[in-house]
Amino acid sequence: MITLFEKKQDCCGCTACKTICPVSAITMRADEEGFLYPEIDKALCIECGHCNSVCAFQNNGVKENNYQQQIYAMKIKDDKVRKESSSGGAFTAISDVILENDGSVYGAAHDVDLSTMHIRATDANARNRCRGSKYVQSDMRDNFRLVEEDLKAGKEVLFTGTPCQTAGLISYLTFAGCATDNLYTADLICHGVPSPLIFRDCLSFIEQKAKKQIREYLHRPKGTPDWPNNEKIIFEDGTFDEKSRLVRLWRTLFYSVAFHRPSCLICKYTNILRYGDVTIADFWGIEHSMPEFKDESGVSLIFINSKKGEVLFDQIKDKILYRKSSIENCRPYQQNLQGPSICHINRDDCWKLYHKHGFPAIAKKYGGYNKRTIIKEYVKLFLHKIHLLEFIKKD
Repeated sequence: MITLFEKKQDCCGCTACKTICPVSAITMRADEEGFLYPEIDKALCIECGHCNSVCAFQNNGVKENNYQQQIYAMKIKDDKVRKESSSGGAFTAISDVILENDGSVYGAAHDVDLSTMHIRATDANARNRCRGSKYVQSDMRDNFRLVEEDLKAGKEVLFTGTPCQTAGLISYLTFAGCATDNLYTADLICHGVPSPLIFRDCLSFIEQKAKKQIREYLHRPKGTPDWPNNEKIIFEDGTFDEKSRLVRLWRTLFYSVAFHRPSCLICKYTNILRYGDVTIADFWGIEHSMPEFKDESGVSLIFINSKKGEVLFDQIKDKILYRKSSIENCRPYQQNLQGPSICHINRDDCWKLYHKHGFPAIAKKYGGYNKRTIIKEYVKLFLHKIHLLEFIKKD
């Protein structure tokens, strides 16, 4: 009898096993924490073992690469694009190359119901949905198969995702015997992926407290006073919130790490040996190594990890400003190049509280949404309105 994993921490939910199954005996189902895991229909399973063999997370570990990695700070010259991007616009610059060649771009996007999933984009409008941070695990759906179909049709493909999603795709295509000459991959320096269930409950909680429906949720949008430590909610009536304790709730829960997928807590991809042809992230700490290049609109950190990555980078050089950097300059400020995110509170206790008392209980205990913080917030707002807050700060 086939066993896909012994513990849930051994599965990252990439869908490689589901996609490789020759008899479609595997489906992805959400568990009690809202994470998708593969389940085998024993009545259909022929015990070929392909699902076990294709699992990159359990089998491959660290990638061996003889390429001499190159590291840069970069920002796209187009100010409008940079303001609409998470950091320096690296994703847009790279994906433009693929779209200009009539290729396909795959990345994470929010759907109309604010669920997060990977989509296939063949034009700039669809690609733009993949811009910006998505602090929740995306549903891969059938995108591995769509990538395979595009490659077999001779299309260029850019796949962007977390390192485990990227490793899973490469393993699937290799096992399926699909040529990957036209595949380009961009992985992220990932903090870990939290539960879609908790994110959905958080949105419902916010709507209940605000007494209006959410139209759009923006993770770390630019143009707000607290960037990059901010979120923004746009409601259906056109109003927005970017300052209250409600809008900071999800960010607080995210950085607690308590609601991350179990595999994230033992992630083997949190190092400088990358699966993507390029790796993109925010260049945190740039003020220490190249202060003259720091920009309030964001600067991207980009690793060139392969010859393909080098080819991509060469094609965007005329659209960007860039400076050579090094691992010594960036790793001290990138926790997830040093190891997995660490949960400093008891994860089991968090989930027990959630299953017993629901989202309001974890919002109060772990999200900082309680009477004390709410009263404090109202006092600050009142003082600000009567112009006393600035006076107190100066004093």
